Amino acid sequence: MLRAQKNHYFGNEITLEEDIYPLLEGEYAFAITELNENLGVTILLELSDPIRDKDNIESIADSFIRKSAILAPKVVEVELEDGTTLEEIQTVPEEITRSTEDYHGYEISVLKVGEMPWGVYYIIIDSTLAVTTQKEQLQNVIDLLTDSSGSFRNDPLYNQSISPVLRTTDEVMFVDIAHFFKSVKEESPQWVSSYIEPFSYLSTGKNYFKDGISTIHYIKID
Repeated sequence: MLRAQKNHYFGNEITLEEDIYPLLEGEYAFAITELNENLGVTILLELSDPIRDKDNIESIADSFIRKSAILAPKVVEVELEDGTTLEEIQTVPEEITRSTEDYHGYEISVLKVGEMPWGVYYIIIDSTLAVTTQKEQLQNVIDLLTDSSGSFRNDPLYNQSISPVLRTTDEVMFVDIAHFFKSVKEESPQWVSSYIEPFSYLSTGKNYFKDGISTIHYIKID
């Protein structure tokens, strides 16, 4: 299934073993956040060889543009054999364009996907690859990578919810339940609201072993 998705978005010239897996060998961070009422994705990857990996990243971007596999429904005018025309909805590929933007002296690579409210914004700073789906998110990442004073690591919540888990695990997941629930509360049944409201956040840690996985969970209840 993973290989099929790779072929769909990047084609056969990009391989998992030679082009994608090497980018995933180091530490990573993945986040889904809300910004200006839009959900956005942020991915940070620690690169073992930034010079080599930059070439791989640009090859992946080139293949993504060529495949143009992001589809969107559009109203298209069709002419029938008798000369009459009608409108029908067809799924057509979105045009993907490439550009660069400057932010405080840093060059951001941009892949704009048609009229979609999101794109692909990425940059390599030192040995860190940052990829986001919203421009403001990548600007925030650049600010944090160049000045860590505003980092989540300095937030009391980090020391309460993530640091205790991170000390004894290989991987940590943090869910701000209160923030997420606030955005969907109006659409949730009353019984769901009464069940979820007491919970503030969830921290989950995983340890990977040759013969299995162990997990630890912290949940804050107000």
